[in-house]
Amino acid sequence: TRRRYPDALIQINHPRGSSWDYLVNYPLDPDPAATAREGSWADFDLLEVLNGPSPGSRHNSETVNDWLNLLARGFFFPATAASDSHRIDFGEPGYSRTYAYVRDEELKKLDVSAVVDSLKTGRSFVTNGPIVELTVADRHLPGDTLSVVEGEVDIHIDVRAAPWIS
Repeated sequence: TRRRYPDALIQINHPRGSSWDYLVNYPLDPDPAATAREGSWADFDLLEVLNGPSPGSRHNSETVNDWLNLLARGFFFPATAASDSHRIDFGEPGYSRTYAYVRDEELKKLDVSAVVDSLKTGRSFVTNGPIVELTVADRHLPGDTLSVVEGEVDIHIDVRAAPWIS
């Protein structure tokens, strides 16, 4: 796929849970991701870490654990989420979703390439309801890399949610 469509945005959906899922078949050691190594298995851009309305489900918990272990081993796959609702009357559409940071002027004309770039670089976040705004040192957003040798760094987190979101 990558050779045929080099600019494609490749996401692994629900990577763990049943016997046919991606990280089950490769397989990836679910505890420390010790078997994670470079190679064709890692030729994707995004990893869906939340799927459906329940972030605490076994499937989602295992996938978040995989994602954190892969990050700790130096793999960078920005997280995504989806409600995975296939019908309007089932599966609570709208829960678990991905937000990407784009500049206001890009949002007004919905520049798809800006959204894709934000997703690939991790300028995004996943949620099942709350909107989270995070900045570090007044200018760094999710997806940025920041190195601090010593001292303290100011982190600002603003969490907003509709009244029905706990």
